[in-house]
Amino acid sequence: MPLKYPLAADSPQEGNPVRYVILAVIAAALLLPSEVAAKPRTPHHSMWMCIHSKEASWTDDGDPYYGGLQMGWWFMRTYASRLLAVRGTANRWSANEQMWVAENAWRREGYSIRWLRGQWPNTSYGCI
Repeated sequence: MPLKYPLAADSPQEGNPVRYVILAVIAAALLLPSEVAAKPRTPHHSMWMCIHSKEASWTDDGDPYYGGLQMGWWFMRTYASRLLAVRGTANRWSANEQMWVAENAWRREGYSIRWLRGQWPNTSYGCI
């Protein structure tokens, strides 16, 4: 039985809307930068890089801490629950995403130095 609605590539009609939708999706995927890639550096980028230099690889998956800023489960659930649900643990996030999560968490905590030292007790000293 022939298809009632032929595929866009098989359609003899010009101006087939399916073809335009397919082309639009392909163009959007190729031309539009991702939200994270388009996001600029964090305001405290050098501080996060300093902490990272004393922590682990951005892709470190050593339970119970993940990623280049060694985020634990509590930290990820509290400050990045959506990202955790969609992408998994911090070792699967880009370096920029990890730094933005840490930046937003620190901002949420009122830029408290005490909070920062509590999260990174061995590595935040000398980075602030």
